[in-house]
Amino acid sequence: MNKKTAKTVLCALVIVSACCAIWLGCRLLHFRKPNPASSAPPASNPNAAASAKPARRLLPQWPIPTPHENLPQELRKAEVAVKRNPRDPDAHFDYADLLEEAGSLDAAIEQYRLALKLPPRIYGRAFLYRGLGMALEKKGDIDGALAALRKSIVSWPVKHDLSCYVCERQALGNLLLEKGDYQAALQYWKDLMAVAKFPEKCREHYDRIRQFLDTGQQ
Repeated sequence: MNKKTAKTVLCALVIVSACCAIWLGCRLLHFRKPNPASSAPPASNPNAAASAKPARRLLPQWPIPTPHENLPQELRKAEVAVKRNPRDPDAHFDYADLLEEAGSLDAAIEQYRLALKLPPRIYGRAFLYRGLGMALEKKGDIDGALAALRKSIVSWPVKHDLSCYVCERQALGNLLLEKGDYQAALQYWKDLMAVAKFPEKCREHYDRIRQFLDTGQQ
């Protein structure tokens, strides 16, 4: 195999790996729209609309992953793998994923962070930061989750077009709402709308928040 062919094959493998990571990531994220009925002001109170704020649950709700059939056994195997290969970031990531499923969020977060200290292998840094962000959101550390997702967005080995449909970008906007920083969320979607190739989804998010802030209704 000559150098030109080898380079072409390597580039193809990188692109395929990145696409697979994006697809897997989208499978992990789920976005739930707020329930207008639960947040709209009562019709009998004319001042309610002016003072109403968006419901707090304007955020991505991380889905519960398909549980392992024998979680304790899988945890033991993952722990052994980490002890056997402490320099393997994928082993730390797999262990973190299982710890998160078991509800051990502090231990899972520690494993994600250990993985991020090592040179990436199969799981790229974007995927590792996404996993860390998901665990931090579950723990209630919204600022930490936002920081992790911001790093995830800029860590893909193959840069995608700025898009309003990328899972991490939607999660980031929704986490700003969970934090209660509605103006920052509006500015976030406005800025992304200005540079995105297909800005329609950004505009949808922006208009929904703007309308809710103005009227208390979705």
